[in-house]
Amino acid sequence: MCITIPSSAHVRRSRRIPLWGWLTDSPARLLPAGGLLSIAFWLSLFNPMDMDAWAGFNLLFGILPFFLFAQLLLHLPRLLSVTPPGYLRYGLLFFLLLGAQFLFFLSSMQGAGVGLLYLLLLSLSWILQLRLVTNFYGFSYLSGRFCNRILFYALLWAGLIGAVTLVSLSAGWIGNPLWPLLAGILYLLPLMIFLLIALRKS
Repeated sequence: MCITIPSSAHVRRSRRIPLWGWLTDSPARLLPAGGLLSIAFWLSLFNPMDMDAWAGFNLLFGILPFFLFAQLLLHLPRLLSVTPPGYLRYGLLFFLLLGAQFLFFLSSMQGAGVGLLYLLLLSLSWILQLRLVTNFYGFSYLSGRFCNRILFYALLWAGLIGAVTLVSLSAGWIGNPLWPLLAGILYLLPLMIFLLIALRKS
């Protein structure tokens, strides 16, 4: 006797829309697609040479994570020998980041400041990414390796830098776009260096 297992809603939708099925097959496809879409909107609204502090913050902590998180979700499971995340997890991350971008661009077009919902979605996306990475380390027997521990601490440092910058901007303590740029360098540089070192040693 043959038993047919019903297809999930995600599988049925992927069959109807081949491009969406191809994108959602991997975080390395889905997240960068959202990042490219966000960059297109960002360039249509801001001159890279004439942007305010919030635009710089959003570029470094709201748009670049599309690409950075994609690489972490792609390589960390292999590096730590754990199961890669399913679509529901990186799909939720995708929609949180994209929702934050939609709200940011909407407020920018209306000439209003960033709202609490934007800050909430962006914060939740970083928390979710940190939670995913924490789960990788929790289930891995390789998490004790030096390069793997340093990579984890580098990601925590990135989240801390982003939180401090966010609070400083919200409180009006900084208004110069160079400060978010400096904060972006402070979190991107060590994270990318340790990611490259970890991948070379894997």
